[in-house]
Amino acid sequence: MEALQNKGVALLLCLLMIAGSCLLGAGTGLRQLRRQTQEVFVLGSDGSGLSLQRDLQELASQGYNLTVIARRYLPEQDGAVAIVARQQEVLLAATTPKEKHRAAQELTASAKLLASTLEAMELNAEDHNLMQQVLVDIENTQQMLAGNDYNPSAAYFNRVLSSFPANILGPVTGVRPLELYE
Repeated sequence: MEALQNKGVALLLCLLMIAGSCLLGAGTGLRQLRRQTQEVFVLGSDGSGLSLQRDLQELASQGYNLTVIARRYLPEQDGAVAIVARQQEVLLAATTPKEKHRAAQELTASAKLLASTLEAMELNAEDHNLMQQVLVDIENTQQMLAGNDYNPSAAYFNRVLSSFPANILGPVTGVRPLELYE
């Protein structure tokens, strides 16, 4: 108790409490902003669900639809069909924005390759039309992925985190920059 009556000790304790509350507040605020930005990936900027994640799931579905058509015409163990099916699984299992981007690009490329194989075959009119629609849907989805809301939101968060005082408080409180979808 005598130490608390010493003005120097009291001042030091006061400064430590102020510094601790600044760290706690900054960390909480930065983590909340980071979490809100991450939610844009899943829910979209307006929370409607129109988001990168939804578009990626749509792309995986389009890959699946193409394999359904292809299995009607190609042998069961056809390599191109297996690649599209595997890349669809990789996309759905990807956890980071960069992994998802890479998987989406690979799925799109292999789906287009499979479609070109199918175009060289004689498909019935219904399957040909379905395949053409899947290709249009894949292209439209790629355009929606390119114009996503997540990257601008994540870039904004990263700019906030790199500016003063967040550039000092972020690392101290364990808040890290967000990965872009690229």
